Amino acid sequence: MKSGETDIYWYETYRSHINCCLSLTPLIHRDSYWHLDVDKLIPIVESHDVGKLDPEFKNRLKFKNTGKTDNWTRHEVLSFCAWLEDEAEGKPTKIDKIGALAILGHHKTAIDDGKAEEVERYVSQMPNYLEVYNTWLSIYDRNIRRGEMVDHSLLESLKYTDALRAIDSTASFVEKIALYKYASEKGWYGDAIPKSMMQEAEDKGFYYAKELVPYDLPTDQIDIIDEHLLNGVLMIDINLLGAEITLEYHQEMRS
Repeated sequence: MKSGETDIYWYETYRSHINCCLSLTPLIHRDSYWHLDVDKLIPIVESHDVGKLDPEFKNRLKFKNTGKTDNWTRHEVLSFCAWLEDEAEGKPTKIDKIGALAILGHHKTAIDDGKAEEVERYVSQMPNYLEVYNTWLSIYDRNIRRGEMVDHSLLESLKYTDALRAIDSTASFVEKIALYKYASEKGWYGDAIPKSMMQEAEDKGFYYAKELVPYDLPTDQIDIIDEHLLNGVLMIDINLLGAEITLEYHQEMRS
């Protein structure tokens, strides 16, 4: 978010977003109909954006504002590939194949030709390319010759994908509204603040599917209880449905 007429932009930190998602996980899981294993869901939530820490993503992000996004690899693909490499090397992982597929699909489709091309392009750059590629093929090329017409792992991952999308989108909304409320009080933000997630979606011309948002989160349920701004780091403490969450934002100057 830009601070008024200045060239200061505010961004939430990676760790803050993950902590917000983890804080929301039991609330959304409680109000949902998925009947998921919450102990399995938590590490999926914790790992879903690890691709944003990848140097390739950070470098490409610098060009995103200029429109130079040739061979752009999305962060969920990078998160999946991080798991894929560990799996190929036999390293212990926090999540299994079902969790990895949920992460791969939490913004767009789980597996299609476009997503496969992204995975294979990134995997081809790895020193242990052959081992990782073979692990990928064991997931992507489902063997239907032995009567395996249904990919049970992919089907099982879809409900975790839905849960992760709900958690991620709700966290993003909470983080944005908390910043809007703070900035509005400081005179940095003059636009109307949406009254709920659904209103924001409708105003933008799209709708959250019911399975992705088990309830419509009203903005007035996001209460700022404290705030600190020091050396370009903004900390906002909020209360959301009884859960206290600390959000952290850093500033960036743009010319």
